[in-house]
Amino acid sequence: MPSISPLAEDEQAKVYFVESCFNALQVDEVYRQQLLTYFEKWQFPEKIRLSLKH
Repeated sequence: MPSISPLAEDEQAKVYFVESCFNALQVDEVYRQQLLTYFEKWQFPEKIRLSLKH
């Protein structure tokens, strides 16, 4: 039987792991620029302005 990762059962450990990885990646200038571009484009849903009136 496969063992379950401790991260699957420990929410605080999982949050710490994800935050640590995220913070480490932000040191890379290329990654940081891609991240900023992603949030600029996708942070808010795009409003679709369709006129459905006939």
